[in-house]
Amino acid sequence: MSWELTNPENRPRSTFAIQIYTCESDIAPTRRAPDVMSCATISFPVKWNELESRDGVAGQRYKFVQFDVKMTLAGMGKLDFATYIEGRMVARRDVKVKLGAA
Repeated sequence: MSWELTNPENRPRSTFAIQIYTCESDIAPTRRAPDVMSCATISFPVKWNELESRDGVAGQRYKFVQFDVKMTLAGMGKLDFATYIEGRMVARRDVKVKLGAA
């Protein structure tokens, strides 16, 4: 699945970050609830001058980056999350999770 992050063009940055959340409920909620907790952050570098721009609300310009996130089971209780830009891995992070009973 492809994702996208934006940032105002007049506020350059060299990294973007995505937050990974966990929830111990048997049925995952459709929105953030008290039992949903942050478990990891993946920061990935960007080349600000190479990002595409687009018009936003009220004529403000935004830079945006499109990326993919791939999750792989890396072993008992460990997931590997990796971010890809244009098919190239730019960051990854192993995250320990509590696996539910099947």
